[in-house]
Amino acid sequence: GKDGGARGTLKLGAEGVKWQARESERSVSVKAVDVKVAEWVSTGRHWQLRLRTSDSTEARFDGFDKSDQKTIAEYCQGTLSATLQVLKLDVQGKNGGEFVVDGGNLLFKVDHKRAFDVTLSD
Repeated sequence: GKDGGARGTLKLGAEGVKWQARESERSVSVKAVDVKVAEWVSTGRHWQLRLRTSDSTEARFDGFDKSDQKTIAEYCQGTLSATLQVLKLDVQGKNGGEFVVDGGNLLFKVDHKRAFDVTLSD
């Protein structure tokens, strides 16, 4: 898994999710009881897991293969008590649309469909 471009190791456990960078002390932890939304997003060749907590904090983990979806969905349902939602981004190449602030994210929508988003804390 990766966070902010840094490579690391992602561990899915009974208490939650923990990511540890390979080449630094940086880590990201999300407690299972805090997860309210789990999303699965295509980022081109790979997939991204997004976990949003009750306080609208969002953690994004990149570098998954499509074949990981079933395992991740089962983990989210069984351990996080969250159904993994598959997000379909609008990638038609249009450049007209609108920006919407949604919690901690800035969304760009084309024809009311999400084209991309940016975490405001980034």
